[in-house]
Amino acid sequence: MKKITVTLVFIGAMLCAQAQQMGCDANRYFNKVFDNVTVTKDIKFGQNTTIGGNSMDLLMDIYEPTGDQLEKRPVIVFAHGGGFVSGNKEDIGYLCQGFAQRGFVAASISYRLLDVPLTDPSIMTNEVVMAIGDMKAAIRFLREDAATVNAYQIDPDFVFAGGISAGAVIASNLGYLDSLDSVPASLMAIINSQGGLEGNSSSNFQYSSAVQGVLNYSGAIAVLDFMDADDPPLYSFHNEFDSVVPCGYDPGTGYGSCEMHMQADALGIKNEFYFYSESAGHVLWPSSYVAWESAQFLGKILCDEKPATPWEETSSGFNNPGFTVFDISAVDEEVAWAISTPPLFDVGGAANFSRTTDGGQTWQTGTIPVSDPTFSTIGIDALDENTAWALTLKLPEQTAGKIYKTTDGGTTWTEQSTAFTEPGEGPHAIHFFDENDGFALAWVATGNSATDTHSGYITSDGGETWVRLTSDVYPAPPGERLAAVNLDLLEARGDHIWFGLRNGNAYHSADRGHTWEVQTIAPGQEINSIAFKDEMNGIAVSGYNSAFNLSLNKVFGTSDGGATWTEQPAPAHPQIRGIQFVEGSAAAPGSCGAYMVYYGTESGAGAGTAYTDDDGQTWTFVSQQPVYALDFASPEVGWAGVATHGPESGLLKWTGPALTGNPNCISLSNENKADDAGLLIYPNPASGILNIEIENNQQGAVSFRIINLLGQEVFLGSFVKNTSSWNQQIELPELPWGIYQIIVADGSSKMVRPVVVQGL
Repeated sequence: MKKITVTLVFIGAMLCAQAQQMGCDANRYFNKVFDNVTVTKDIKFGQNTTIGGNSMDLLMDIYEPTGDQLEKRPVIVFAHGGGFVSGNKEDIGYLCQGFAQRGFVAASISYRLLDVPLTDPSIMTNEVVMAIGDMKAAIRFLREDAATVNAYQIDPDFVFAGGISAGAVIASNLGYLDSLDSVPASLMAIINSQGGLEGNSSSNFQYSSAVQGVLNYSGAIAVLDFMDADDPPLYSFHNEFDSVVPCGYDPGTGYGSCEMHMQADALGIKNEFYFYSESAGHVLWPSSYVAWESAQFLGKILCDEKPATPWEETSSGFNNPGFTVFDISAVDEEVAWAISTPPLFDVGGAANFSRTTDGGQTWQTGTIPVSDPTFSTIGIDALDENTAWALTLKLPEQTAGKIYKTTDGGTTWTEQSTAFTEPGEGPHAIHFFDENDGFALAWVATGNSATDTHSGYITSDGGETWVRLTSDVYPAPPGERLAAVNLDLLEARGDHIWFGLRNGNAYHSADRGHTWEVQTIAPGQEINSIAFKDEMNGIAVSGYNSAFNLSLNKVFGTSDGGATWTEQPAPAHPQIRGIQFVEGSAAAPGSCGAYMVYYGTESGAGAGTAYTDDDGQTWTFVSQQPVYALDFASPEVGWAGVATHGPESGLLKWTGPALTGNPNCISLSNENKADDAGLLIYPNPASGILNIEIENNQQGAVSFRIINLLGQEVFLGSFVKNTSSWNQQIELPELPWGIYQIIVADGSSKMVRPVVVQGL
């Protein structure tokens, strides 16, 4: 027993030392921690001759995090796609950029491409073997550099191979074919003709070309038995019905990702697989989530654990892997509805919904019997646990759709056929003010973006009849386009409702959508989303300009209901997709709470969530996990939609501090929460010492807890209160700077206060 204990301690010490050496801090590798990347282009790592006899210098571009002080860094060597006949190393610069921002070194390589007619299958086999030899030369080059001049500060113990399509075929075969494998004689003859397993693109064979992990984006392996139990970890993405490189076995391309991961599971190889069901695309992927999830996979290899966040991944009930939970309607802390959608809108026929009535412990899923098999759900608006309206859209055309209503918890659905009756109307968003009055919004496609426009419908009988608004009350000129579908597009407060446009304007109605006015927010900026905390005070966000080109985040605030808007500070993360106001107090709507922004793509500064509790003057970064939908039922209970990839996926549940905002507010969303008028905590901000005063008639045992942003308890204390007035000074532990929650509880009620700690 003693020997086992010593061994475990030793292993733990080794892992800790490795994590420290790699710069692991629960942030690096998992999140984008560097704003800028330094690129060194056209570094020669080898030379060889193509099948056509042409001499070729083999070059790589190296991407490094600018200003990084870490002496030894993991490297990912990437190969581009193009079917071994086209493509170049610049094609995957965006991928290298993203990994370098997370603290990796990334190298994008050139390799020999096919330059003769493909008259025989053996020619392609030769080409693949040659390309593998080229990537091996690149890996040896980096290890040689680490052992000599160390120009790129590479850690030779952590080299990963990755690629897209043809590049993934190269990386996968390189990662799993070694000298111990049994290779078919015909293949071995070709390998030997090209210099053997190491190839002949460089002569530095004293350095290893082995890798510690493989990133396989829509690739395949020649022989499944190349994979052995002691082989490196594998992360893959693949479309289910990929016809270029099939996910299963194909005699032309080999064993795709589906076969590779079944083999990895059988052998006990560490692996993760993002399988995009129902999609027939080839490398048609939600790059934000794939890149983020790949980084989490490698980060756990490097750091041995995944960092904590205020979001806890949980089941959504959906069983269509690769889809995203695209809209959520949280009725209260127990009841919420959600829908899933193909992330790229490339396939139809997925009219799915999910519902919980027990706070997310269980989710019941179902399918809406749509009138068109190409319709998919893209929005949900729920009134209670039984009544909801689902918005469906024809995919991929996005030129038609319908509204469906249920009043029995999703057991049956009724098509509301009087909405979206005109040609080209693609539903975008829906909102009900109560059981009767609702508004629905559509993009109107004309076949020409210069004349595309939008349309609005209203109902006053729960959707049994919908009326299309006429131009005298709803001015929608040709060429006026909506922001992208369902990005928290509609925002309602009281009888008011708003939505944004790609030209920098917004539409506003003060009478539940019956009449509209145009408000100018920011000409030239696409207004992705708008949120109001009351009928006068709101924030609008933009991540793109009106030409749909990426621009820096922009945030605009109003205090007069949208009549005028002023630009104000924007969060560095994320690149904003949508914004929502989280109501902080049921007793005083609009006076407490926080705005939260989210985004689900890999462009710009990255994806994730952030919030502000001071009306946008400052922003608190939360997580870089890509998020596609968001809804909070209360300051404590919120849901975020992410990609589905297994039984416990699709949704994130908020576990962080209550988003009450104003220090004088507490959430009243839970029962038995005390009136905290008699609670005083000072100084705030605090440093070292904190005073707690309670003035009420409650007596007996009282506890107080301090909770950090991740929902973790960092301090616990208790006392006995036997008088109506109580004052206690406590010495704070050594806490890092940040926002914390202090929860004071007497067993039957609790009082909550946020406090800023000016840490050591």
